[in-house]
Amino acid sequence: MRRVEMDGKEVLAQEAMRYVRDVKFLGLGTGRTVRTLIKRLNKEGILSSIEVICSSVDTERQVAALGGNVLSIFVGKQPEIYIDSFDLLVERKTLVKGGGAALLREKLLAYYSQKRIYLGESHKLKDTPPVSVPVEVVPTSLSYLVKTLEQKGFNVLVRESEGKIGPVITDNGNAVIDVEVRDLKKLCDLDRDLKMYVGVVETGIFCPPLYDEILVAHGGEIERITKKI
Repeated sequence: MRRVEMDGKEVLAQEAMRYVRDVKFLGLGTGRTVRTLIKRLNKEGILSSIEVICSSVDTERQVAALGGNVLSIFVGKQPEIYIDSFDLLVERKTLVKGGGAALLREKLLAYYSQKRIYLGESHKLKDTPPVSVPVEVVPTSLSYLVKTLEQKGFNVLVRESEGKIGPVITDNGNAVIDVEVRDLKKLCDLDRDLKMYVGVVETGIFCPPLYDEILVAHGGEIERITKKI
C-alpha cells in the first residue's frame, strides 16, 4: 500500500490520474467518486483536451458543464481506458454495480474498453452474505420476473423512484430490480443464469475480464487488486 493523506474519494481520484495523463479518449462511469475524478481532471486542465464517453446522462452532464468534450455512446468508439466506481467488491474478486441504475451502459463500456480501472472505498468490501444485485429488466417483464425469482428462493425488490411514483427508469427506458443473493461463491454463475430469463437485460455483476485493476482506499492508503481469472 502507498500512503496518501487525503479522504477516500480524493485519494482515489488522485491515484486514477496516473492512468489518464496520456489518454486521448476516456470512458467514465457513474457515481460520486467519478464526479470527484471529473473535477480533478478539470482542475488539472485535462478534461478539455480529451474526448469522453460516459455511462450515464448524469456523467455526461457533469463533464459537459465543465467544458469537456462528450462523445455519444452511439458512435461505438473504443475507449483507451474506462474508469468507474463500484458499489461492492465481493471477496476481493467480484464487483457489484448498478446503485445508480447505469449498469447496462457501464458494462457495455467496460466490455469494449481497452483497459478497465475501478475505484472504491474500503467500506464497500464485502465478504459475508447477503448481497443485493441490481438487475436491469424490460418493464413489461417485471411481474413475471419477480414471481419467477421468488419461486427460486430469492428476495426481490422492484427499485422505486424517489422523484416520482413507480419504478426507477434507466437511461435505456428499463426498470431495475434488486435481487438478494446469499451464495457469494457463485455470483458469476448467477450473472449468466439470470440472463437466461426472458426480460432480463443485464445484471450488475462484474466478473473478470470486465476489470483489470481495482483501487481500494483505506483512509489515506491505496490497495491495488489485479484481475483474478
